[in-house]
Amino acid sequence: MYRGEKNCVSEVIETVAVKYLGHSAFLLTYDKAAILIDPFLSGNPCAAASPSQVHADLILVTHAHSDHLGDAIDISKRTGAPILSTFELAGYCMARKAKTIDGHIGGVIETPYCTVKIFPALHGSSDEDCATIGVACSFVISVDNKTIYHAGDTALFGDMKLIAEEFDLDVALLPIGGHYDGHRRCGEGCGLP
Repeated sequence: MYRGEKNCVSEVIETVAVKYLGHSAFLLTYDKAAILIDPFLSGNPCAAASPSQVHADLILVTHAHSDHLGDAIDISKRTGAPILSTFELAGYCMARKAKTIDGHIGGVIETPYCTVKIFPALHGSSDEDCATIGVACSFVISVDNKTIYHAGDTALFGDMKLIAEEFDLDVALLPIGGHYDGHRRCGEGCGLP
């Protein structure tokens, strides 16, 4: 699985299904919950689902750019799922009437569905008016004895290896675009072949 595919791809890692929804959007599901990440679905020609077709119990957003924050606020309002992100972005979403859980780089957030550790990402985080909203981040999600790293948009940086040292990753969801974010070598940053 990787960003840039035109069709929806799904992978099951024992009890956790990882479904690629397009761009950087993924849906993690297991018997207790659906965890949605970076739900840019409306206006995304590669989206495998519309916002109304997606159920979520928890929404993770790596940064405020519209191709990551996307439909998170609308989906949160419709489903009641909280948006978990950095303090500033969670505040931005809360001001727009979404439920939120805030955290920050280095923080570990226990939810009823999973544990999320927030790591840095080397990227910007701004709204459509280019107003900065916090910093970009990435997530390590521990769910049903599986560990998934979603890098968001990031450039390759050496500290990515620390993530692989701290966690035994089952899946790494990495950007490979190369224009605004990482490239095919991002896996090396995580210690992957």
